[in-house]
Amino acid sequence: MDRLLGGPGCEAIISGLSPAIARTIVELGVNVGEIRTTATLRDAFETALTSLGTRIGQSRLEEQGTALSLR
Repeated sequence: MDRLLGGPGCEAIISGLSPAIARTIVELGVNVGEIRTTATLRDAFETALTSLGTRIGQSRLEEQGTALSLR
């Protein structure tokens, strides 16, 4: 996976796949076990920022009032 993504330390996030495309990927036997997937581009961006320890504004969970506080 490192070679495909450009080297050690690189991660891929795939967002916005339709159920039909996701099913096709599984049927083709593509190993996506190491790749993060999200439903929307917003979720992918938030995931990427979180993995870098960065945040912009409120998260979607905070907007919905369902965020957990870890204090």
